[in-house]
Amino acid sequence: MILKELQYDFVGAFFGADIDADKYIVSDDQLTAKQRFGIYKGSVHGVLTQALSDIYPVCKELVGDRFFDHVSSLYINQNPPTSALFADFGGQFSDFLRHFEAAKSVEYLADTAQLEWLRHKAWHSKNQEASDFTTLGNYTEQQQMGMRFALPETASLLQTDYQVEQLWQAHQKGSDIKLTEIDLFRHLNLLVWRIDYTIHMQELSTLQIEFLTAVQEQTPLSSLAEQFTEHLSELLSTSLKNGWIRSFHLGV
Repeated sequence: MILKELQYDFVGAFFGADIDADKYIVSDDQLTAKQRFGIYKGSVHGVLTQALSDIYPVCKELVGDRFFDHVSSLYINQNPPTSALFADFGGQFSDFLRHFEAAKSVEYLADTAQLEWLRHKAWHSKNQEASDFTTLGNYTEQQQMGMRFALPETASLLQTDYQVEQLWQAHQKGSDIKLTEIDLFRHLNLLVWRIDYTIHMQELSTLQIEFLTAVQEQTPLSSLAEQFTEHLSELLSTSLKNGWIRSFHLGV
């Protein structure tokens, strides 16, 4: 057997595939091959379960340790790591929860998980050099109209029917937000991004998230002007002031 096939069998057996990996393991007087493989498998699942616990602590508090560990085990078997970068693991957990029948009674759980993932993603995203916006006057009007802005590399937009940002805040140590006072079933537009070593969350108006979504889609300035007309100047000013727009480049 070539090494690639051996590795494939081991990984498959780690994550629930019907593969007999015991045959590759040498037994001794103390442990059988099955026991040895069980130790390996338990170690792998334990590390990945802990990773999910670290990324989704509020979700774990919402459903309890036993349920969280159970759903994590199912998720791990169906979504094993595909990247050598450990920080990439767990990105589909919110979608998994959204379609997991036993979790549907906590209807805001999946969106809470999505928020926790966006915070995790923001923390691990690379820092980005800011463009020099003072040079905008150096370009012709035609060049300016073809200009495209960009959100920070660390930024993500979230739209949900639940106030998961306040829910998240209420579960933080020292928070003075009481769960009973949260208007949980209210639509939320949220921007999540990191500046230096701090993750920020900002609730946005409908107009603001529509604008930032258009920016995220690389809409040129000319089209932004048509879409947002008299609001464009204020939207751009607010976005630049708060660091929601970090850079720009000229269109093709």
